[in-house]
Formats: sequence, structure tokens, C-alpha cells
Amino acid sequence: MTRALFRQTGGTLFLKVEGHSIKTTELDLCSAISILTENLESSLTLLVKANPRVQKSDGYFEIESIDEPASNLLFASTLLGLRTLAKQYATGLQVET
Repeated sequence: MTRALFRQTGGTLFLKVEGHSIKTTELDLCSAISILTENLESSLTLLVKANPRVQKSDGYFEIESIDEPASNLLFASTLLGLRTLAKQYATGLQVET
């Protein structure tokens, strides 16, 4: 089970994703989650120039960035993707906001 936690407080946006998920014949859920989180990091860094604080290791991803419109949109997009996956694979992903 992978758990994702999003918080928006004190002028910052925060997302933590931890755990490993199921691999099915339809979808490697871990890879799908990784694509979303890596895209968030790359977009904040390269497109927004937000210089996010990132920590990651096997089965763990944490990112924190300043709460401004472009960053907010990228976090919202990532959360939308995570929630969509969680609806389809509720036993493999839980999203908390």
C-alpha cells in the first residue's frame, strides 16, 4: 500500500508519498505514482524555477515548495492524477488531503 499526504499550510505546499504498491497486468501502480511525483519535481524545478525541497529514496518521496499560483497548479494536477489512480486501485493507493 502506498500512502500520499498533501498539506497546504503557512505559505508552503507539501506532498509525501511512501510505500510500495501492487503490480498488476494492467498497470504497475508504483511506476505510475513515480511518474506523477517525478514530473511534479521536474516541473517545479525547470518550468516554475521554484527550487523545491526534495527528499527521496526507495519507496519514499517528499517535496515542499512555496505556495504560489504556478506551483499550486502543479500540485493540484499531481493530486488529481493520484486521486484518479486511488479510485481505480483503492487497495494499492490512499490519498489524504
